[in-house]
Amino acid sequence: MARLVLTLAIVCTLACGRSREVVSSQSTAAPTTPTTTAANDRSARTNETRVAGQVTGLAGACPALTFTIRDTKVATAQSTKFDRGGCSGVANGASVRVEGVKQTDGSIQATRVEVITYGRP
Repeated sequence: MARLVLTLAIVCTLACGRSREVVSSQSTAAPTTPTTTAANDRSARTNETRVAGQVTGLAGACPALTFTIRDTKVATAQSTKFDRGGCSGVANGASVRVEGVKQTDGSIQATRVEVITYGRP
């Protein structure tokens, strides 16, 4: 006897204004769990944050740095992507934009750091 497989695709609009496709497959023989859920996506995204400002309290060595931007502690790691100026461009007094994941202590684990150089493209 052949199994009937029903595939359901739902497009969910998330709080950030983007949409994600949620795909769930279910067989008449045994139910399965969705492969992707909007709730899980939204939960992971709520911890993403950005901050920009001048670097103070720089410590560590590239690529594992810690510094502060406007009372927010930032940590970088091997996986952090450094744009414009690279890791060596991060210095006390330098202006940077940071994207990352907010930690439970309020700090940010940086996923991307961009050194802002005024007057340059």
